[in-house]
Amino acid sequence: MPPPFWQFLTRRWLGLSPDLAHTWWNALSRSRWTEARTFHQAVLRYDQHPAPAQRPREDKLTMSALVAPRDLMRLVEDLVRERCLLRREATKIEDALLRRLDAAGEWQEQRQEEAYDR
Repeated sequence: MPPPFWQFLTRRWLGLSPDLAHTWWNALSRSRWTEARTFHQAVLRYDQHPAPAQRPREDKLTMSALVAPRDLMRLVEDLVRERCLLRREATKIEDALLRRLDAAGEWQEQRQEEAYDR
């Protein structure tokens, strides 16, 4: 089962459907490529902080540091090339990513209702 931060990132931040969020998580779990494995482990480690006060704040700056938009786009494309993710699924994820970017290609400001609560 995907960890809470993954749920926040995919469901609340990007607005993906539960099925697509789960499909992307499974693709990351199956991947053998270094970038995907590293990201997968980083997401798992994020939720291992024992208390919310010890985790970074989930704001634009933190999201940019943890999961830069360009890195996520590259990661999705790598999963397609590795055949862990179908093109149609990747396109939906990439469309959701693009909707969250500003004109400079960075994350838009977070809306209050999207705050991460574990």
